[in-house]
Amino acid sequence: MSKEKKVSRFESNKQLRQIFSRHSVDLSQMTFSCSTHSLTMNGCLKKNTGGDFTFKGVEALIEEINRLLHHPAIYSELENWTISSSSISMKGGSLSDVASSPQKSEKKSA
Repeated sequence: MSKEKKVSRFESNKQLRQIFSRHSVDLSQMTFSCSTHSLTMNGCLKKNTGGDFTFKGVEALIEEINRLLHHPAIYSELENWTISSSSISMKGGSLSDVASSPQKSEKKSA
């Protein structure tokens, strides 16, 4: 038996739903699906209050997802954020809203 317990797709999606709830993600505006090694998000990433996420808020969300799913491949077709396994940026945002890695919060200079 392997030391690392394999989590079912159902359990991964359940855990993701809990993470989104902790971060106050409005799931009526966004859909997601998780498999063994990937996460796909579609729609609009907004807070339950109707407000927008800050870069730090999205970064914290992705860091928690990475810990849960052991750094999955991330695919997003979000209306307001571009999120991948290697970067996070707000669509139409400033350079301060861009990072080269979800684990790093370095600001790029112009």
